Amino acid sequence: IEKCETGLEADEIFEKAEELYTAREYEKAIEEYGKAKLLYEEIGYTERAQTCNTRTEESNNQIALREEATNLFQEAEEALAAAPSTFDPSGYEKAQSLFTGAKTTWEEYDDPGKVAACEEKIDLCTEEISKIKNTTTIFIAGIIVVVVVVIVVVVIVVRRKPPAAIPPEPGEPVSEQEEPLQEPEETPLEILKSRYQRGEITEEDYKRLKLTLESD
Repeated sequence: IEKCETGLEADEIFEKAEELYTAREYEKAIEEYGKAKLLYEEIGYTERAQTCNTRTEESNNQIALREEATNLFQEAEEALAAAPSTFDPSGYEKAQSLFTGAKTTWEEYDDPGKVAACEEKIDLCTEEISKIKNTTTIFIAGIIVVVVVVIVVVVIVVRRKPPAAIPPEPGEPVSEQEEPLQEPEETPLEILKSRYQRGEITEEDYKRLKLTLESD
C-alpha cells in the first residue's frame, strides 16, 4: 500500500511537470521532474525515472535555446540602434545578420511570435540598406555629372582661346599677314595741333604756323 501511495504521488507530480513543460515553464518543470524521479526511483519505477531524466534534459536544451535567441535578438537591437548612416550600410547589415540568427533560433525553439518579430526587423534592415545604396548611387552620379560639366567647360574655353603667335625663325621672311601693323605717321598739321593742345605753343604761334603749313 505504501508503495502504491508513493507511486500515485509520483504520478501526480509527473503530470504537473508535464503541464509546466507544455506551458514552456521549463525551470519549474525541471524542479517537478526531479521530485517525481526521486519517488519513482524509491519504488523502483526505473522507466518513468528515465523519462524524468529525458524531460529534464529537453527542458535544459529549451532553456539554452531561449537564452541564445534572446541574447541574439538583444544584440541585434543594439546593432540596429547604432546602425543609422547616410552612406555606410554595414551597421544595418550586421543587425540584419543577427536578427536572422535570432529568427533561426526562435524557429528551433518553436515560438512563432518571436519569429515574426525577427522577420519584421529583418525587413526594416533590408529597407534601410536599400535606401543607403540608392543615396550612394545618386551621390556618385551627381559627382560624375559635375566632373563631366567641368571638363566640357574647360575644353570649350581652351578651344576658344586664340593660339599664341609663333615667332619666325631668324632669316625667315615674314608674310604680309604676319607683319605687325604700323600706326600711320602724323601729318605736320596734326603734330602742330597736338603741340598747341599740350600748351607747348601759344595760340598766335599755332595760327601763324598753321597758315604757313597750309600755304605750303
